[in-house]
Amino acid sequence: FKPQESIPGYNANPDETKYYGGVTAGGDGGLKNDGTTEWATGETGKTITESFMNKPKDILSPDAPFIQTGRDVVNRADSIVGNTGQQCSAQEISRSEYTNYTCERDLQVEQYCTRTARMELQGSTTWETRTLEYEMSQLPAREVNGQYVVSITSPVTGEIVDAHYSWSRTYLQKSVPMTITVLGTPLSWNAKYSADASFTPVQKTLTAGVAFTSSHPVRVGNTKFRRHTAMKLRLVVRVKKASYTPYVVWSESCPFSKELGKLTKTECTEAGGNRTLVKDGQSYSMYQSCWAYRDTYVTQSADKGTCQTYTDNPACTLVSHQCAFYSEEGACLHEYATYSCESKTSGKVMLCGGDVFCLDGECDKAQSGKSNDFAEAVSQLAALAA
Repeated sequence: FKPQESIPGYNANPDETKYYGGVTAGGDGGLKNDGTTEWATGETGKTITESFMNKPKDILSPDAPFIQTGRDVVNRADSIVGNTGQQCSAQEISRSEYTNYTCERDLQVEQYCTRTARMELQGSTTWETRTLEYEMSQLPAREVNGQYVVSITSPVTGEIVDAHYSWSRTYLQKSVPMTITVLGTPLSWNAKYSADASFTPVQKTLTAGVAFTSSHPVRVGNTKFRRHTAMKLRLVVRVKKASYTPYVVWSESCPFSKELGKLTKTECTEAGGNRTLVKDGQSYSMYQSCWAYRDTYVTQSADKGTCQTYTDNPACTLVSHQCAFYSEEGACLHEYATYSCESKTSGKVMLCGGDVFCLDGECDKAQSGKSNDFAEAVSQLAALAA
């Protein structure tokens, strides 16, 4: 398509192209300024302006409907103001306006301290020796893999400081040698000889409630034993003796200086009861009515500041608030508050048919408000009266 061949007077670059800056242009390229200049200096603009300025003033006709309506009100003034006439009724109208006010105030700041109890022991530790004696032939034995085994449960915990064994000869005609293993230590036994000696056990310590053993073969040659052979064992054990008394230690955590606040509340955060501490195998118990507390302090009292007027006015409602600045602990100390306050304007009107007439100045104020609420209310009243 060739526009220059089809459109008479076609110009590919008219003067108006200077106003077009492309789709990304941010302005009109001076089009507005040129248009204003042309209106002020051009013949067309001058003609329109002169026509407007020289136009004759509109003449109001005294027979216009709205003027006739006003004259009718004047003629019926007595019946309107005097609340007379069958079609008129007096009504009370009101109008509400809401205004927002911003004020500042200090907030009440509560901060907390915690107190936690822990149980500890105080006392001293001493040592004493305990002697344990056993006759192996009088203790229950079980047969395990060709061995008679006697298990002995230790009543104490401690270090073996002396170990002694003894037995008497059995008067057998022949020698019956064997090995008795006690506390992991092998002892040479022979029926033809007696023994009474100390030894150093391989197992050096005893633990209360834990068993140690003594064992020997069920059969040696042609000799068969019916139980553990007779042997006395004596052990001297060094035992720790502790004398402790439980007591409570309180620790406190407070992120602020308590002198700057006033204590207002204390609450228990860990219920009371008995707690137990074990030391050296011995248990110690203690009772506390509460094991942890949280104390509440008021470090800044509330001050209504410039908000006093609005908080005392029942017609004002808090609609928003924003913290102005915070404490180092993150508590809001001061805030801006916005209140919406309602003000009402009321007055008396007379409804006569579909017409509304003000009876006082307050009614006129209510009608002259900025919103359309009054017009709607009057329309509804007029509809009811019609």
